[in-house]
Amino acid sequence: MITYPEPILRPEIWGNLPVELVREIFVALAMADRTDAKALCLVSKSIRRLVLPFLYHTILLRNTEQVVAFAAPFLPRRPPPFPLSSSPSSSRPVASFPVYSLALAVPAKRPSIEHALDSVAGAFTKVLNLAITAPLLGAHAFWLRKHDIRPTTFMLYHHGLPKPINFREAYFSQVTHLHTSTLSGFHSSSLRDLPALTHVALMIRATQQESVMFEIICIMQDLLVDCRKIEMIVLSLDLPAPRGQEAECYDLTRWNMVLRFASLNQRFFLLPYTRRARLEWHDIASNRSDVFSRAWEWRAIEEEQDVRLKEMKKNKVWERVYMEEEAFVKWSDEYEWDLDLKQAPGYAHQKSDADWGDTDTRE
Repeated sequence: MITYPEPILRPEIWGNLPVELVREIFVALAMADRTDAKALCLVSKSIRRLVLPFLYHTILLRNTEQVVAFAAPFLPRRPPPFPLSSSPSSSRPVASFPVYSLALAVPAKRPSIEHALDSVAGAFTKVLNLAITAPLLGAHAFWLRKHDIRPTTFMLYHHGLPKPINFREAYFSQVTHLHTSTLSGFHSSSLRDLPALTHVALMIRATQQESVMFEIICIMQDLLVDCRKIEMIVLSLDLPAPRGQEAECYDLTRWNMVLRFASLNQRFFLLPYTRRARLEWHDIASNRSDVFSRAWEWRAIEEEQDVRLKEMKKNKVWERVYMEEEAFVKWSDEYEWDLDLKQAPGYAHQKSDADWGDTDTRE
């Protein structure tokens, strides 16, 4: 077989290529390998602007400045003061740079960012994973509808008290996996209005009044009866992780007693711990094991017949949860997500930062 040497693009040839062709070569390199895209960002400011959108597969926006910086590479540059022989600054359609995971963690009281996000919403048409608060969901509902945003995994987090959601909105129509701390629907809507829903993870505080515990279980029972498509409902309780060994937990004992009186079927899963929602989000965006995988893991442990092996496996899980929490606290900053996803009637923790214009205390 005849082998041919790889073509070498000598400087004199490269320098004579049309600007448009050079741009297309850079784009092809960026699309083929994200490592090359990162390297190309160091070539020049114009090249960085060209290839940067190809690195935007997973987006976390925490303030207005980040939104503006994110939108800049997608938008056309200002027209030059004099005509150019070529148009190296011409923009590709925004939809050419798909984002697959988007988390909006910006304060609702900050300057409006709707226009900036609306101008680049074409990049979100292929979003599969979306994390957002109820107030932000209301504020940005217009461009979510306008650009036909249809995620399949939805994380509803909150800063302070959770607010009702209108589950009849079109952007819920293809949601299969829902992570939430509230089942409250706006305008009498509920999870029954999500036609594609198959997995629900409800994260709540473990310390609850007995009446609230029964109410939560009843709601889940009704959902399992009414929604045959639902394959899993996971009740994830915010219990403290013991260090290295399982300890008797009063709240978990109370929940187990309540569950004995509930005729929950095999589609219901109890998970006696919650993870930081930002960690959960990272696993979702990275297509790693999520809360549903961990619920199956815990059920398998509970069904273990060997008592000593069962205890050992539980201790291993608790050790992992504890170490993960310790590591998270070390690198989180003061602007960290408050994505605890803990909801309870009368939930009171502490007042949120005044910049958010919200509190954790129900009046």
